[in-house]
Amino acid sequence: MLTRQDYDEIIKFGWTGFAERNWQRFWHRSIEQTLYWAKRQTTQYIKDAQAWKDKGVPSLAGAEVFSPLMFFSMKRTLVNFTMDLFEIPDKVAAAMDAVVDDFIKDSLEAISITKLPAVFLVLERGGCFYYPLRIFERFEFPYIKKMVEAFSKAGLITCLHFDQNWTLNLPYLKDLPKGKCICELDSCTDIFKAKEVLKGHMCIMGDVPAALTTLGKPEEVDEYCRKLIKEIGRDGGFILSSGCAVPADCTFENFKAMVQSVKKYRP
Repeated sequence: MLTRQDYDEIIKFGWTGFAERNWQRFWHRSIEQTLYWAKRQTTQYIKDAQAWKDKGVPSLAGAEVFSPLMFFSMKRTLVNFTMDLFEIPDKVAAAMDAVVDDFIKDSLEAISITKLPAVFLVLERGGCFYYPLRIFERFEFPYIKKMVEAFSKAGLITCLHFDQNWTLNLPYLKDLPKGKCICELDSCTDIFKAKEVLKGHMCIMGDVPAALTTLGKPEEVDEYCRKLIKEIGRDGGFILSSGCAVPADCTFENFKAMVQSVKKYRP
């Protein structure tokens, strides 16, 4: 969706300014249709959150945002963006500097509407599965830190949604504000190592694998959840959850086993 030439305009105008000038490249509806769609979706989101609250299930995420690295990787494609990182690194960094404040501002504006306590920060492509630590140190972590600190200053929790393997990146997370983040893992990162590194610093969330809830048996799901609750949740600071999303073909019996395990094994 973005070209290498777009970096110059993004650096000049920021993401909001760039999007205002080029929105018709990405969205073939009128301004009126766009605003109607956005209002409808937001209203439904708030309605859904209230429905869960009425059932005694709190919702956390009042806004969703990508890190600059994740954003550009998705819009440029992984291969093209990786080439950008190695061929024009200074320009990529300047573009990231230009968009991060807009991402923070938009997230805070969404929170002001939804009134929910956390920002869902989508992360996948900046971790050790894809890149060496030197890439992470320059192009990912400084922006994660800036965003988390801004959200923390506003009184918000950041849910760090880590898809893929971030095991080597875990020690860096101790440089984020204590007690202001949730480290959400998808069963690719070593969750037991995460507990060892981050114990007492941030909450761990995860990581019942999609394959287990789809292809496993209820007793296998129960046993894995028991292990997580007893080992990761032993001293608190743990939210039992799916590894990333619950897959569409998760069986009802397996999902029920996951939910019931909390009632059976919680400390």
